[in-house]
Amino acid sequence: MIGLLLAAFAQSPTDLLTGEPATSEAALQALRARKPLEARRLAEDVLVADPDDFTANYVVAKVYFEEDANLPRALYHFRKADRILEDVPQAERPAGADRLHCTLLKELGWVAEDMENSALFYASLDRYNAKCTPERRAERGWRLMKDGRFDESRAVAEAGLASDDPWQVALGGNVLCALEAVVRDRAAAVRACEAVIDRSRAQGYDLTVEAYNASTTTLSNLDFDRTDELLQLATRGQVGGSTNPWEHYAGYLLLQGRGTEAIAALKSMQAWRHAQEAPVRAENRAGADAMVAQVLLAAGEGEASLRFIDRALLYPDRRSSTTATSGTTLAAHTLLRLAARRVERERHAEATSTRAFPVRLWRWAASWLPEPADWEDGLAVAGVFTDPKVFRGTFTVYHDDGIPLPVWLLGDLVPVLGPGVVQAELDRQRPLEPHVGIHAYYDALEAEVAWHRGQARTAELVDRALDGLPRQEALLRARVAAIGADDAWRRGEVARALGLYERAMQLDPGAIRRMGLALPATVVSTGGSVADGAASMIARSPRITWSRRGFQIQVESSRVCLIAPGGNQIGCVSGPDEADDPAVALVERWHEEAFALPVKLSRLDMRSLDGTTVLEENARRHALDNVLDSF
Repeated sequence: MIGLLLAAFAQSPTDLLTGEPATSEAALQALRARKPLEARRLAEDVLVADPDDFTANYVVAKVYFEEDANLPRALYHFRKADRILEDVPQAERPAGADRLHCTLLKELGWVAEDMENSALFYASLDRYNAKCTPERRAERGWRLMKDGRFDESRAVAEAGLASDDPWQVALGGNVLCALEAVVRDRAAAVRACEAVIDRSRAQGYDLTVEAYNASTTTLSNLDFDRTDELLQLATRGQVGGSTNPWEHYAGYLLLQGRGTEAIAALKSMQAWRHAQEAPVRAENRAGADAMVAQVLLAAGEGEASLRFIDRALLYPDRRSSTTATSGTTLAAHTLLRLAARRVERERHAEATSTRAFPVRLWRWAASWLPEPADWEDGLAVAGVFTDPKVFRGTFTVYHDDGIPLPVWLLGDLVPVLGPGVVQAELDRQRPLEPHVGIHAYYDALEAEVAWHRGQARTAELVDRALDGLPRQEALLRARVAAIGADDAWRRGEVARALGLYERAMQLDPGAIRRMGLALPATVVSTGGSVADGAASMIARSPRITWSRRGFQIQVESSRVCLIAPGGNQIGCVSGPDEADDPAVALVERWHEEAFALPVKLSRLDMRSLDGTTVLEENARRHALDNVLDSF
């Protein structure tokens, strides 16, 4: 882009502005030839001798921004190049210098936007519009919306729609689409976003961003069929910008319990990331890691989920291109880490049930020790809710103005914030929500509040939630069923409890483990040393509470089957073909598969879900190519 711009100059800007044509021009030529490492090396050599060389500062800024995503360094050199050019009197500027300044101001604004520096963004845009054409008015709308200046944002967006410039029209439409969603007008958001798609399609534009944006609004209106259509449309688009539709499609598939398809979507997500530019890859890495962590959590892979979510927290995303903020996103990732750590503890307790008595006793005693990491993470999450806007956005289901959590994990906020706090917020939210279907989600959250409090109204809320929730909400419905089952079992309502346990196991058996619950069951062995040993271990599993009136677990020498009280076989798990201790291996396999979303994960799958290997390998190859090209 910079090469095309500078090629139009009658003379090199280096010649005219710095008097250092040779080395600066070489750096510029290297940048044009897509050799960023060589370009930066040459430009930095110039800056050692002359820190005020315009072209060298500009080249270094471009490389830091576009290749390294090092925003502070890019900002420093862009601003320095801007000052250098400003110091050249207008009468002495060569042809093309003003166009170069316009490009620099535009890029300076992009860096400020990525850094969420509103003051610098507005100032850069004002300076651009004062001296450059065509004016970039609609760009202000997104930042105004992010700053909560909704009336101004709407005015700017509508002005963009009234413009003769197709780009301003497209941008104004996208801002209005996002704005209607942020102010909680679900129907208006769908209309605005669908209108953007119609205009873009008529112009022959790529629909990746537009289709993704529209999908968030149709989902907020619980139109799952249209959401699926739009997300598929987005994934068929071109790689460009910060949107990765596969990331969001994976989450959409996961909430429906379509685990195998979610895994495939994650692989496509990493391939899409690989095709994006370096600054964008750096911007969305944490979001991609968090989505992998969600799928692994549902699959019962607590340790692997922790690895991904820890990395997301260590390298957080920039959120300038989304309606979420850095703070709320970090809170969502922290809550996901709490869930992953809890699953890993449950897996550890399951593994302990196969060990000898002294080991079981020792680990049981250790399980009563406090978890400082959980306490710290809980405080971090709760701290974000000191902002009332976060409360409002988080509990406005399918709304991006709060903690961006999947609905099937929203209940994890109840013990973190306290049941009373959550109930008070739900009482405030209900009268404000005109969409009737959303109230079933409030019923689900209230059921969890009542369950934590041990209230009798839990049963009524569970029934209302299960009746009202869309069938596509498999993971959330399983969670609600598990809560209702545990509540009914405690109250001696055996038939109701067993029916709800069975429903949870059919929708998402991982809900039982994630909630730390146990199935009432008897364990029956068909005989033989392996079956008898495995049956003994399963009987003391934390996933089982003994009851003659519950489920039946039939243990054979090579497989374990779970049978519902009515005789319906929920599922069987086979042990590995070879093992040092077949009984232990069978029980471990049973725990692994019986209480997790049915997702087959091989070692190859795990490697492909971690895009780091592929991305770093390609980055190394790119760096090597640059080095070789410099000789």
